[in-house]
Amino acid sequence: MDKASYKRELDKVLSSRVNEIFVFDEIDSTNAEALRRLKTSYSDTLLLTASSQTAGRGRLGRKWHSPKDAGLYLSLVKNFPRELEGLQALSLVTALSVRESLLSLGAGEIQLKWPNDLLVGKAKLGGILLETRLQRECVAIVFGIGLNLLLSEDAKSEIDREVTDLQALLPVMVEPVILIANIVSRLLDNIELFEREGFSRFQSQWNAADRYLEQDVVIQSAERKFIGRCLGVDDSGALMLRTVSGVARVTGGEIFPSLRSLGDG
Repeated sequence: MDKASYKRELDKVLSSRVNEIFVFDEIDSTNAEALRRLKTSYSDTLLLTASSQTAGRGRLGRKWHSPKDAGLYLSLVKNFPRELEGLQALSLVTALSVRESLLSLGAGEIQLKWPNDLLVGKAKLGGILLETRLQRECVAIVFGIGLNLLLSEDAKSEIDREVTDLQALLPVMVEPVILIANIVSRLLDNIELFEREGFSRFQSQWNAADRYLEQDVVIQSAERKFIGRCLGVDDSGALMLRTVSGVARVTGGEIFPSLRSLGDG
């Protein structure tokens, strides 16, 4: 499908909820382009999607491999009041929204890795990268979503961890434009729920899908390392960890299986 047709199809479904939609064959990064457009656009909601990225980014500055037509690469930009609390939990809400969308389309079991990865077993299916900018009297959040659709063996060999793709999970592959519309609609619905009720509305859903719930893990943050048993997230989205010195509340970092739980994945 060419860019114009792609955009028309997205407009049909999302025009009442998204102010501007941009479709690219190739771009450095949809998140980077979204941040650039924030300098000149004051639309409440923007959607950017691309067939490939030359400089896709994951968390902690990692490269997100983005071969042409091998994945879904999109960024949704939405403005929020500055006084809205707990915006960091929207990363978890985004991962939950993508998972819900994929399950509704027939995907098999998908689990979540705090704070923003989608897994099938030990293999990574997708990831989320949220970036925030102050805009006049609001906070603009860029919701970056990367999802593996159809990875070649060569593409898999370039990635330094086990990965999977949506083709392996769906009985019938879904057109990317349908997938994008479904994910964005689900995410916007859940954002509205979050604005009304906060993350507590999603806490039990996250914990039910948590890949490492009740497993021994290591969490490496910029400041320190935590070792303990994952107890799930609290009503703000922070990870609760039972350690030798008590229960720790962790608000940032990267989670790894501990040596004791490596046999469990």
